[in-house]
Amino acid sequence: MYKEYWSERAANDLDIIVTYLRLQWSDKVAEKFIKKTEDIIAQLRIKPTLYPVIVERQEIRRVVITQHNSLYYKITDDIIYIVTIFDTRQDIEKLKL
Repeated sequence: MYKEYWSERAANDLDIIVTYLRLQWSDKVAEKFIKKTEDIIAQLRIKPTLYPVIVERQEIRRVVITQHNSLYYKITDDIIYIVTIFDTRQDIEKLKL
């Protein structure tokens, strides 16, 4: 089974999203997002190639968490490296991989 490693950026992205959901929506909505993210990570730890490569030269893959958030990751040896979680409502130019 693969291990997971969160970049500082990805951990910060998650914190910002969860804080936003708690403040603007509810704890229940935030917990649902956390659970969905955890479930996806659990899937990736078993089968990391489940989602498609979207940046060929860096072999970065994308998985849609919700309609508004996508998780970007890459596989190195036995590690799933979480690069970022991106709000898809933002300008795609802000997504620096």
